[in-house]
Amino acid sequence: MVELETKVTESGILYVPKEIRECFSRRMKIIPSVSAAVFFPADARYEDVLSSLKIIEADLEQRIRMAKQKRKAEEDGETLGSNPGDRPAGSTLSQDPYQRIEKIIENVRRAAEKGPFMGE
Repeated sequence: MVELETKVTESGILYVPKEIRECFSRRMKIIPSVSAAVFFPADARYEDVLSSLKIIEADLEQRIRMAKQKRKAEEDGETLGSNPGDRPAGSTLSQDPYQRIEKIIENVRRAAEKGPFMGE
């Protein structure tokens, strides 16, 4: 699963990368929580959104497991991740998945505090 990073402008507008805009309509719904938010096409069925969230949850769990394995290997003086199959999709050797997840959560939290995610 790919992970994209985006920016929120000073006026509170969230830049949505082209790869995502092409997959969604211009009308979106957003459901925020304390640590994250989900946005999806306004006409999407909630069942489909929930199915997609289960896939994302599994990916996040895998990234967390890999980060824990990496930290344990580093504590033991080993090198983890030299084999691409040992890493979550979209990661590189220089990226710690746990730190990336924390950064995503912080970015979503800041964006939610600033206001609307998309401008009309």
